[in-house]
Amino acid sequence: MEADDEQEVCFCKPQVKKRRLKAEQVEFLEKSFEIENRLEPERKALLAKEVGLQGKQVAIWFQNRRARCKSKLLEKDYCNLKLSFQKLKADYDALIKQNEEMRNEITLLSEKMNEREKKLKKEQSDEGKVVLEPNADSMDSALSQQLKQDGKNKPEVEFQWHEDLQPNCCNLGFPVHNQSTWLWKY
Repeated sequence: MEADDEQEVCFCKPQVKKRRLKAEQVEFLEKSFEIENRLEPERKALLAKEVGLQGKQVAIWFQNRRARCKSKLLEKDYCNLKLSFQKLKADYDALIKQNEEMRNEITLLSEKMNEREKKLKKEQSDEGKVVLEPNADSMDSALSQQLKQDGKNKPEVEFQWHEDLQPNCCNLGFPVHNQSTWLWKY
């Protein structure tokens, strides 16, 4: 049993009471840290002498202070990154919503255009002629291209004036047999 007691005694370290620094010491070290946060051996010895501590204690204080600065800086950077992320996420979500709304609008407009084209084709097949509505969207694309050409295919109207007819609201100066027919030249 005595051997076991001796082993326990050998492995136990004497506990050293941890000393806190005085407020004046901390203030002096803080001012020195603001000037330069790294210690050279000469500066460490000088600070230890002025504060009344061992050089190792001053070195550990500076090391701990640098670690606290780094932690605070990381925490600040994390907060800034988190705010940036939240803003970007909100922008992204708004763009996704806007994109979906635009897709729905495109689908709706495509359906309306298809319905108008079907209606136009039906009217053309029923009547055997082209029916144009006043707005340009309802025009058949081939017809609108033909009308937009630079004038090569513009029809010319040939007028025939008949002196013997008296103009009135019905015949407009044209003979009765020509009122329904126009002579177009291409």
